[in-house]
Amino acid sequence: MSAKKKSQNLIARLKYGSGKNSSTQLTRIINEAKEVFGKQFFNAKQFYVPSYGGPYVLNLIGKERKQEIFASEQNSMYNNYTMEMLEDTDIKMNLFVDDYENGEIEGLDGSLPTNTLSNTAYEIKIGNWKKIVYPTIIKRTNVKLNLDKQVWVLPTKWWFSDKEELVEFRKLLKTIGFKKIIILPTDTFKDEGIPYLECCAIFCEKDYSGPITVETRKGTTYQYNYSDKDVYYFGDNSAETDILYRCLELNDPYHWETPKNPDLYKSQARKRNEYYSKKTNGTTIKVVDLIQKDGLKIEEINESEVSDKKNINTYRLALTTLPGGTNYGQGLGYVQIFEPGMVGTTKHRVAVLKGVKSMKEAKKHLDYLLKIGENIKNKTSDSPTINRPQMKAVLKKDTYEREFGKIK
Repeated sequence: MSAKKKSQNLIARLKYGSGKNSSTQLTRIINEAKEVFGKQFFNAKQFYVPSYGGPYVLNLIGKERKQEIFASEQNSMYNNYTMEMLEDTDIKMNLFVDDYENGEIEGLDGSLPTNTLSNTAYEIKIGNWKKIVYPTIIKRTNVKLNLDKQVWVLPTKWWFSDKEELVEFRKLLKTIGFKKIIILPTDTFKDEGIPYLECCAIFCEKDYSGPITVETRKGTTYQYNYSDKDVYYFGDNSAETDILYRCLELNDPYHWETPKNPDLYKSQARKRNEYYSKKTNGTTIKVVDLIQKDGLKIEEINESEVSDKKNINTYRLALTTLPGGTNYGQGLGYVQIFEPGMVGTTKHRVAVLKGVKSMKEAKKHLDYLLKIGENIKNKTSDSPTINRPQMKAVLKKDTYEREFGKIK
């Protein structure tokens, strides 16, 4: 079998055709489905795998189900190759092409009880932009089929997003019996050539309306009632989850603003912005170029070239534009303190520390922010950096300590 160069990624996946090298996490999810729903999960009258992602998923499911499996994928060539990869197996497969949004779910009987398990597509590229599709896939599958039990592998970073389609998706989950979630390790799909991915597995059962069982990355489990929640936080235990929601309820975060001063340099080549002169003449102001792990990189700029001097006489916390940084040790990226006399640029976010009159006191806020920011990041997402919606639950230091006590 041969393929054009652009399709080599499909050929590279041939080794998964036998199912011997499939992800251990997918095996775990399949076993968990049998634990949560019973061993008959794969023996439903119909079984559908929307957006199957690769032949290894189908092989794993095929080992559990001896009857026909319906499966769809977006790319027709991908389907053709998958058929060839599976042609020497005894799996009964009905594959069809699906556009994820408006296409028909071919060959399935919408009246029959149907189960599903899918490592569904998260987003697709349309022209030069990406579109989130997993909420659409899940909603459409539930509308067109009589789903009884369903398992989906999903990203974790959008559980608290305020994007309209994700707000609606979270509402949908409450109507289809959201029963359990497993927060999966970031190396879940390393065997498939994806070394880092934030994901989870959710289990839904028709007519279920009880608390959700949360299984953390540490392997511990607890139950929590999310029925009145608009966003989902998953602490290490129910008490910690309560704290996260209380932080969100108190709604007293640091007020982050972006300075209007243009960046000092353009692109990674660090070409100096023509907005700024190369030489100083007369009165100067300290402009922060970079926020780094070990401090700030500062340049003296002509005062006349600095247009935004707001809060220049205060102590401020400062970080790279959210979400920022790629430092896996700090959920907030690099965070430092702007002393009086310093200003930032459009690449920074700054928050005034009201009432703070010394560097010693400012550092207490810095230490607090790193601790609470890292904690909230770890309990809501596997992302290496904290995301903008998560920052809503990062309270001001004084508010947090008044509610929960001093951070040790």
